[in-house]
Amino acid sequence: MFSCSYIDIVYLLPLHCIEFTVYEFHQQVVSKAQGPSSIWFHQQVVSDAPGPSSSLHIRNSSNELDCAVSLLQLAAQSEQVTQATRVGNGNEDVGLEVQECSRPSEPHPSFEEVKSFEDFCILLDRVDIEHELKADVRVGYYKLCLYRKEFLHPEDVYSKLVVGLIRETVKIGDEMKRCKLTTVKEVFEKWNKNLKALEYRGMKVRFLRDKLITLARLVLESEGAADIKQHTEATNECKRIKDELKKLAAKHNELTESAKKFEEVSGALKQKVERYEVRFKEVANRPW
Repeated sequence: MFSCSYIDIVYLLPLHCIEFTVYEFHQQVVSKAQGPSSIWFHQQVVSDAPGPSSSLHIRNSSNELDCAVSLLQLAAQSEQVTQATRVGNGNEDVGLEVQECSRPSEPHPSFEEVKSFEDFCILLDRVDIEHELKADVRVGYYKLCLYRKEFLHPEDVYSKLVVGLIRETVKIGDEMKRCKLTTVKEVFEKWNKNLKALEYRGMKVRFLRDKLITLARLVLESEGAADIKQHTEATNECKRIKDELKKLAAKHNELTESAKKFEEVSGALKQKVERYEVRFKEVANRPW
């Protein structure tokens, strides 16, 4: 007969739960997935410049299971952040209880009712969850929702995961706004992977993926892509040379100081050496 101790059960049960959750995510993702696991990122982006066409192929490097695992990690991070917030406040329950928001009894109010940030209330099953988000995250999420005139988070998941989804969405949106012409392809691939995982979990982030496509095209596939690449390489090489010159200048100063010290020593001994040389010549010039 198979037997296991209480410790074995406590250790194995969480692993079984994680395995079951990953399997559940995998089944959901497979049912939603369309096309092969490696797709053309917005099909094919063809440069307007003459010459051989270059296509932007940002791989969907994470398969469906990767998306599920990423979302599980996101949920775990949300749980850790929430627990850290409770410990930092010096209590575990007081003041952190989920409070009902003064909103209508419908599942989620229409965004048309939101006239300003003061009216913005993040609800999940008619429960206010915005106390679990930092102020800057709430403001960022408000701006995204205001742009789309709708709430972006799903209603069919538990609050800790929704909090993590909102944080990640705002983070990616901010990073995209700060990107530059020098942003590399790998960064666009990372954003696409994370946005796709968010979309699988129900976040309405298609507009961010569309913007990502536009940014990637401008950086990697536009007429100026070659000039941008050459400019980046030249800038990096110039920086490398300047850094090398700084090192050489520091070495030059070090050698100059050393030369001065030895020159002082040489000057101090010069007269003695000259006297020794005179005596030596006197001896050398004596008759046999």
